[in-house]
Amino acid sequence: MLDILKDFHAFCEENDIKYSLSGGTLLGAIRHNGFIPWDDDADIQMPRPDYDRFVNTYESSKGYKLFCREKTGGENVKLRFAELCEMEKTYVDKDLIPWVNEETGIGIDIIPVEGAPSSEKEMRKHLRSLSLWAMIGSCWRVRDASFRKIWGSSKSKTRYVFIFKKLLSYFTGDWCLLKYLKIAKKYKYDTSDYFCAGIHYGMREWQPKENMSSFVLHKFEDTELYVMSGYDQNLNSLYGDYMEIPPQNKRIVHSSFKNYWK
Repeated sequence: MLDILKDFHAFCEENDIKYSLSGGTLLGAIRHNGFIPWDDDADIQMPRPDYDRFVNTYESSKGYKLFCREKTGGENVKLRFAELCEMEKTYVDKDLIPWVNEETGIGIDIIPVEGAPSSEKEMRKHLRSLSLWAMIGSCWRVRDASFRKIWGSSKSKTRYVFIFKKLLSYFTGDWCLLKYLKIAKKYKYDTSDYFCAGIHYGMREWQPKENMSSFVLHKFEDTELYVMSGYDQNLNSLYGDYMEIPPQNKRIVHSSFKNYWK
């Protein structure tokens, strides 16, 4: 993942494309100067204009591949964001939650930052719509999931949720994802005073755009990567007292994928 981040950063620097580490990766940069030791992924945020430029122009000299529904030829990608993957040395078993109909390796998530309404009432309404269509879209992804693997590796509650989604999946399709993307883009980034980078943290994702008014380099492992200038307010909103190390029983990974060296 670090190699992919370096390649991503070099391309953005060369092409004047803005980005920031985000979520747990941003937290790791500020608190650990690198990955959170028990984390298992890497997240990037990009303002929508920069995201659109990136997904349509990115090329890798190392054979990494960009997957994005909004990119030409990305019709088989079932994600609301982009994924940049290493394709030669690693393999990821996506059978539990398949998102593309081809073999891929380790990747990083690249998430578009959208404009958002200035009113809290309007934002709550906007977030409900996004959450609804994200849920429907997740049912579509489950259509190709391995029933045997879900049943053999999950708790009973997860099994029943899977069965429910599996049944609903036959009434869904690519149009669900396109509907989500249309709603997400309702508020233009350039003319909005607030932004929203997703639905994972609910209203905590609703933040003033001044948090991403500029970007600064910050140590990350053996290199430097960009973080948003307002990272303190961003992380406080998402995690509260983010500099406090959580207790041992809270240091858990959250990915459902299994990763392998080839």
